[in-house]
Amino acid sequence: MSELAFGEEATSRFRQAYVAQFGPAQSGDQLYEAVSAGSRFPGQEHWLPLFHEQLETLLDYLPDSPLSLDHMTDQALADRHAMIEEHYQARLEAGETSTFGAPPYKPVPPASMYVSDTEWRQTLAKRRVSRLSAFESDDLKGTVRDFSGRPGRSFAPERAAENTNLFEAAAQHIRALAQQGKRTIVAAWTPGARERLATLLTEHGLAGVKKIESYEEALTIPAAVPMLAVIGLEQGFETPDLAIVAEQDILGDRLVRPRRRAKKAADVITEATSLSVGDLVVHTDHGIGRFAGLRTITALGAPHDCLELVYHGGDKLYLPVENIELLSRYGSDETGTELDRLG
Repeated sequence: MSELAFGEEATSRFRQAYVAQFGPAQSGDQLYEAVSAGSRFPGQEHWLPLFHEQLETLLDYLPDSPLSLDHMTDQALADRHAMIEEHYQARLEAGETSTFGAPPYKPVPPASMYVSDTEWRQTLAKRRVSRLSAFESDDLKGTVRDFSGRPGRSFAPERAAENTNLFEAAAQHIRALAQQGKRTIVAAWTPGARERLATLLTEHGLAGVKKIESYEEALTIPAAVPMLAVIGLEQGFETPDLAIVAEQDILGDRLVRPRRRAKKAADVITEATSLSVGDLVVHTDHGIGRFAGLRTITALGAPHDCLELVYHGGDKLYLPVENIELLSRYGSDETGTELDRLG
């Protein structure tokens, strides 16, 4: 799978667009030579517009769809456009000089790769757009609908108090919401978390809890009955007729630590010996390096078998073989691939 078009037509289009954009290709231009030869060049997606007559966006495939934008959209877009322009200018300045004997880097203009601010505003003008906001509005034209939503209660004080039972406080609050006539739903992240919350809340006085699978099902249940559902919300909220109590409101932020399956010694040795000296590898933290072989080094008075990785400038990193899961093979070993710099 690739974002790039391949084949004779795409190659011809690239060559013409490349020359039109940057002038005649210089001798040793590895990108131009690789594409002309029909082979892949690492990172050639950065020249994506040169392979296509035009680029599409998701919205081009959904011509009649309405859009909903949250209140941070404009700021996020402005920050993104500023970052794109900053990177482009930096590459232009860096590309004025040759690096390690390679031809200068030639970035495509941002307008050919990304949706510009003007294009984005033109797109919005043609569509039905709803903007969401966390703030109240003094709307005089009647175009704002106020759902009277408010952040839900956080049980952080109860979690911090030594002499307060967290789940009794949560059960009491949920009962109070239901007694106010609000349809009350406790949102858990997973079915397993829902089961645990149901047990804990029931044990601490919340009777008659009903597990539901959808909001449609919730509407068929009397508002006085507290409900439990699997909904991925980080924070609960309340409206005049609905209250959502999120799992994190009660228990605090989730700590997600994916378990790594312990590797058998034989598997580690097999993976290490499957690498050949000179292979390019990617370290999770340090990026692209070159495998230089297995080495035994002494640390804290004991010998350790390590993989020797060479990085830009000749810097070396010694990775214990038992941590080989931090490495993956680099997808291509084309000549000219630049190694990352440690640090």
